[in-house]
Amino acid sequence: MRDYVSIKSKRKSAGLPFTTVILAPMTTQFTAQEIFDRKYINTAELVSIMGVSRVAIWHARERGDLPEAIFIGKTCLWEREVVAPFVAKWQEKRCIAALAGSDEQ
Repeated sequence: MRDYVSIKSKRKSAGLPFTTVILAPMTTQFTAQEIFDRKYINTAELVSIMGVSRVAIWHARERGDLPEAIFIGKTCLWEREVVAPFVAKWQEKRCIAALAGSDEQ
């Protein structure tokens, strides 16, 4: 059974036809903003989750510790599914470092 249903809408804008496809859970209706927020993560949220500065996020991206970002104007976004393994790996390294530091005391 599928968890998500595809909602297609064909409309005309400025006389040109276009199709919008939104994946929405079958049991609950979400707004477009909620769907967007569930799919993407911005720099501010990564800073909060990782407990580092924006500069640290940029350096991690440059080193390849984070995947390439999606830029919309000055806004920097990542797909949550794509960035999640990188964040988990970083958190694991941080925990190991913290445990190693507590063993020395």
